[in-house]
Amino acid sequence: MKVQGNLKVLRANAKQKGNFLTEYGLALLVAVIALVGLFVAYNANSGNTQANSLATDVIRLSGSIKQSYANNYGTITNAGLSTGNFFKEISGSVRDNAGVVTTNLGGGLLTVTPGTVNSANDSIQLVVTQIPDNGCRPFVTNLAKTATVIDVNGSVVKAVGAVIDPSKIVCANDNNTVTMLVQ
Repeated sequence: MKVQGNLKVLRANAKQKGNFLTEYGLALLVAVIALVGLFVAYNANSGNTQANSLATDVIRLSGSIKQSYANNYGTITNAGLSTGNFFKEISGSVRDNAGVVTTNLGGGLLTVTPGTVNSANDSIQLVVTQIPDNGCRPFVTNLAKTATVIDVNGSVVKAVGAVIDPSKIVCANDNNTVTMLVQ
């Protein structure tokens, strides 16, 4: 009888060990789901932060160009701006490699050329490519006060003398191009 009693105790212990492993597995699953949620929330916030930083730097760059070139925008090139250290002023959100300027937001390019609002070379044209969707709208809306014209993926969202129309900011496929003209 004593052997039979010991077998019952062993079986009960074995069942408890199985329950312990199930509970441990469920706790790990809950922890992994929570970590994934935190990662997703961080990435969304990181995109907004990078968009705001890049917009601020693009606005600062356009102001610096306007001040230095004094409405003589016909000679603006990325190479010339690189030589003149214009991109070093905004090095927090871009990387300049001898005029090939990549952004931290999406890894696209920032290209600065003469632009046309009313006549040739009357403005600065700044084009940023490969903007991810989560940074696209914040980036564009931050540029609204400085830009004369803003185009997102070929659609004008701010025309000359108008206010920005947020309903026209259509960002898709994490590969958006924003063109901004500044007078």
